[in-house]
Amino acid sequence: MTERLPAWLSMNPDRLGFSVIEERAAIVRRMFKDADRASGSTP
Repeated sequence: MTERLPAWLSMNPDRLGFSVIEERAAIVRRMFKDADRASGSTP
């Protein structure tokens, strides 16, 4: 398994799976929620 992961994930010590870094995942969720509501800035 690769160690190159999105910033909101970390590799488990056994290298068999991933753990979610909740503080970072919350930011990603908010970005998608804002984009879905079209509340992001647009030109």
